Amino acid sequence: MKSLKENFQKANIVIIGSGIIGKFNALELSELGLQVTIVDPTQLQNSSNAALGLLMGNMYQKRRGRSWDLRKQSIELWPQWITFLQKFNYELNIEKPLIQLTTNEEKFKKLEKFVYENNDPTLLILERDSILIKNITKTFQTKNIRGIISYKDGRIDALSLLKTLDKYLEHKKVNFLEETQIMNFQEDLLFFQIEEKLKLWKIYFQIITKWTEKLFHLILQMNGLLEQQKVVLQKEQEKV
Repeated sequence: MKSLKENFQKANIVIIGSGIIGKFNALELSELGLQVTIVDPTQLQNSSNAALGLLMGNMYQKRRGRSWDLRKQSIELWPQWITFLQKFNYELNIEKPLIQLTTNEEKFKKLEKFVYENNDPTLLILERDSILIKNITKTFQTKNIRGIISYKDGRIDALSLLKTLDKYLEHKKVNFLEETQIMNFQEDLLFFQIEEKLKLWKIYFQIITKWTEKLFHLILQMNGLLEQQKVVLQKEQEKV
């Protein structure tokens, strides 16, 4: 592996973590022409590998505040990202629709009210007598299931997304540091820090040496002046 100095001279950005967020940051930054290195000692064990991949915006019931503003941006960006990444995996897609179910009567009333208030044709109520609910009830042998369905929302296969991002990042020549490389990286960092400290100590030593020499000469000069003063005093005493 190249030395830390060489890496720091060439790499622009270092991202810690290779989950979906880390890889998407690498995607955006590499598109800006920056050289990116991703560091993650547990790349295959991060939480993104177990993510459900739900994209729930249209059926999200909190419609104000910062979280809703971020969710609206997400709703707009995900279709763009998927279209972009399909160049590397044509099977990658948002699987629609998304269903939210409950057996709780109070919870269902809230969902029902939410659908009526939003008046969105892509957001529908699922009553017990709907074909979809009947099939779910039959499959899972559960009673009193109801809910809502959103034809705008959906999910993405998280593992497929991660693999597609890997293909893109490989295409953009984004560097990945694995566990053994990270250990070497840490060793290089330690040696680099020691080297820098030694340089500082060398500078300190040079400064101290320089000022010690000056102080030594000053002391010699002071001693010389004192000797001269003693001679003058002795001569004056002899005259007396």
